Amino acid sequence: MNYLESNHLLAPNQYGYRSKRSTELATAYFCDSIRREIDNGKLTGAIFVDLSKAFDTIGHSTIIDKLSSFGINGLAKDWISSYLFGRHQRVRYNGSLSPPSQIFCGVPQGSILGPLLFLLIFNDSTKSITTCKMMMYADDTVIFYSDKNIARIHENLQSDFNSFVTWLEHNELIINTKIGKTETMLFGTGKRISMTEDTSLSIKHKENIINQTNSYKYLGLSLSNTLCMAQHITSSIKVASSRLNLLKKMRAFMHTETAIVIYRSMILPFLTNCNFATFGATPNYLKERIVLQE
Repeated sequence: MNYLESNHLLAPNQYGYRSKRSTELATAYFCDSIRREIDNGKLTGAIFVDLSKAFDTIGHSTIIDKLSSFGINGLAKDWISSYLFGRHQRVRYNGSLSPPSQIFCGVPQGSILGPLLFLLIFNDSTKSITTCKMMMYADDTVIFYSDKNIARIHENLQSDFNSFVTWLEHNELIINTKIGKTETMLFGTGKRISMTEDTSLSIKHKENIINQTNSYKYLGLSLSNTLCMAQHITSSIKVASSRLNLLKKMRAFMHTETAIVIYRSMILPFLTNCNFATFGATPNYLKERIVLQE
């Protein structure tokens, strides 16, 4: 990782599994980019892309073939090849054990090296995007484009998305097209959107139109098409409040240190994740958050 970072070999718009980068930084950059365009009177079309079992489908041969492009050769390349190849799996059912079956794809789950290998594979996906902007957190990808003309937004999004899909297929990755997974959204002010005659993006994946939504949960942040953060604040307060009530009921049966650990790990993150979302929030929302933490 030190070698990759010091030589600037990883795409700058990749925020996953990298030091000093986080989901909050990625969402803040994404929202700020859209807000700037909104201030300029533009609409922004976005495609949120979700992949099916991304870590499981990449062929080992594909991984090894791409190492050379990063200057990883010789002993280091042989070591990674040895790490990936020659693995087998079995299934036990009702006391019976299946014969071993060799694994030819996927990175070992729960490993330290696995996520890094995935980043190397996914890195050149940016080359498929020529006109739009692209944000990545590991395999969570959003492709977006801003313009005052919705026809140009559609044209450029569809063109770059087609190229991205071709790249995915070449690299043995599959898009999850279920509703709530891969979806499109048109961002803008409520007034600007209402004044637009046709706000349908109608982006196609092969022959199917991708579902367009007015809200999407991106890296833990509930986004609306006007970037109003009320939904995110409300949902985070609701979850935190529910867990806090449960902790209160169990409080008499645990030590203070245990309660603090539970609070910091299972409740506080919902109140502090994406703090920038509270900028401009009404006093009532902020008061609810403060009361919960007190």
